[in-house]
Amino acid sequence: EALPIGNGRLGAMVFGNPFKEKIQLNENTVWAGQPYRNDNPDAKEALPKVRQLIFDGKYNEAQDIVNDMILIVI
Repeated sequence: EALPIGNGRLGAMVFGNPFKEKIQLNENTVWAGQPYRNDNPDAKEALPKVRQLIFDGKYNEAQDIVNDMILIVI
């Protein structure tokens, strides 16, 4: 028996022996059938702006940029 955890793209099964847990990982591109890039290569350009918005307390604006530039929906 295991506890399934994950977010739809990345998942794990945690097999529960408290003294020696086993974690089985799964990532959806492993099963995609072909290699492809599933990230945005321009995401790193958005990171300084996102950080500044967070420091300025502008969380919604930061989240909008993260949604558009950093998070990828497959």
